[in-house]
Amino acid sequence: MTDEQRKQIPVYSGFIAYFPRAIREIARVSNISNEQHNAGEPLHWAKEKSPNELDSMMRHLCDKAQGIEHDELGVKHEAKVAWRAMANLERSLECEEKGLTREELVEYYKKEKEEKTVTSAQQLPDRGF
Repeated sequence: MTDEQRKQIPVYSGFIAYFPRAIREIARVSNISNEQHNAGEPLHWAKEKSPNELDSMMRHLCDKAQGIEHDELGVKHEAKVAWRAMANLERSLECEEKGLTREELVEYYKKEKEEKTVTSAQQLPDRGF
């Protein structure tokens, strides 16, 4: 995307300004989910985990349809539906960008994580133990 094309996309006025409460709630879902699935680690999306956005999104939508407003952590099911919808769209766009299938993208994430783990281990100082 060129700089000119990027400038034509109104991220603030066409998204942030429309949905400030929803965006804040989705960010809260990210934080709570990070503690649930990556306890003690800095906030990040472990993309190699749980790539089944559509199934997860539908489970939360079904819970909402049954009148269950919040999950066991007190998070609104609608917020989890929105998070999963955003994750699904992000993965779809990334697949198009990289020319990969969903399965190939998950394998790409796994390999990327392994490489980061190896690199981190190699950077540890030798303490003579």
